[in-house]
Amino acid sequence: MITDEEREFIGFFWGEGYFGIRKSISHTAIEKNFHYNPVLKITQRDDNPYILEWCKKRFGGTIHFRDKTYVSMLRSDYKANPRLTWEVQGFKRIKEVVSILMQGKLPDKKKESLILFNEFLHTGVGVGHKTTPEVLKKQADIKEALIDFKKYKTSIATL
Repeated sequence: MITDEEREFIGFFWGEGYFGIRKSISHTAIEKNFHYNPVLKITQRDDNPYILEWCKKRFGGTIHFRDKTYVSMLRSDYKANPRLTWEVQGFKRIKEVVSILMQGKLPDKKKESLILFNEFLHTGVGVGHKTTPEVLKKQADIKEALIDFKKYKTSIATL
């Protein structure tokens, strides 16, 4: 059963949230390994921290501050408002968030890509474990499919 707050979170996340897969490299004295890590985030102006604080309390993670130093690549005279980003990493925490997001009822392109992301979460072990080449290949394929899925494709013909 999903709570009212969680249902509101689903709608908010569809509008404001981001999920993706990061490729990370770890070095040891003997070898260099890489692995893939899931990440979820929501960014808001710094005068609206409330939803981010709720996310951190409910799911864990961290909240990062970014000041006005960001300058648009398109307009050199534009500076963004200061902003906060809630970010959560780790397979276990993200699986919990995704299990809630998967309960959303409305059709949405982000939900379709979430199905791919959820498949990634169930491919194998995470950081700190030796991941087989087969699992790494599957994770890399899902990462590429997710990137491709997020590219804009017109859907006017389907309306």
